[in-house]
Amino acid sequence: ARSKWLCEQVLADVCRYRDDFTVLCLRHATPAGAHPSGLLGEDPRATPDSLVRRLAQVAAGRLDRLRVFGADHPTPDGTAIRDYLHVMDTAEAHRIALDHVTGTRGMRVYNLGTGRGSSVLETIAVFARACGSPLPYDLTSRRPDDVPELVADASAVARDWGWRATRTLTDVCRDAWHFGQLNPDGYTDSARRPEARGGRRHEP
Repeated sequence: ARSKWLCEQVLADVCRYRDDFTVLCLRHATPAGAHPSGLLGEDPRATPDSLVRRLAQVAAGRLDRLRVFGADHPTPDGTAIRDYLHVMDTAEAHRIALDHVTGTRGMRVYNLGTGRGSSVLETIAVFARACGSPLPYDLTSRRPDDVPELVADASAVARDWGWRATRTLTDVCRDAWHFGQLNPDGYTDSARRPEARGGRRHEP
């Protein structure tokens, strides 16, 4: 987060001294999910660096269990809350942003998110419904720098551009799981074969 903030400061300084520059800074909530076709998503072989990706690997049998960091946060169920933004909503926001690059000068900052937060345990439950199987997890100690709740206020971009996220956490989990089923070995020719489906639940 600090490195992103520093980049914003650099861009703000550039715009302050160059009146011919236009910068649109889009602050994303947690992007997740995949294209609903199942043909475009994050490589399932890569090291998972987000909750939804880790859940996809547990569902696929690549990870035995999920580690939940902290059950003592000041949230309803004790686990951290995040705002999960479907990648298709993210892509649409970027497309709309391109329409607003020209015609204005200076720097504008917008948050992108759903405005709705989901806890880790809630997200586990939604993904379990998407893949049709319980997902085992262990509760562990929270990490030192974990923030209990992060939810984006996207009211400014809704007011100025008319953009709003339309997809839900259910859509995020369903599409992430669908991509993982179709591409268990990543972007390879073998992943396109109908029999190349792994995980805790096998489609008939």
